[in-house]
Amino acid sequence: MTGTTAKALLYELLLEPLRGCKGLTLYRQNLMRRVMAMPDLEVRERLDHLEQLHHFSDVLFPAVTRRGC
Repeated sequence: MTGTTAKALLYELLLEPLRGCKGLTLYRQNLMRRVMAMPDLEVRERLDHLEQLHHFSDVLFPAVTRRGC
């Protein structure tokens, strides 16, 4: 995975819980700037961390659904 692809994936994963929330344009723009400024290694480490969290949450809370805003 290229650095740009990893950054795009990280950005999408971080925004996923906020889908459907209104009024977060400034937050989204700030998040995009922060992710794009990260070194590739940090992006990959954060992706690995999110993957581990997702795996553990699926194991521990399989029936819990996400709440909206």
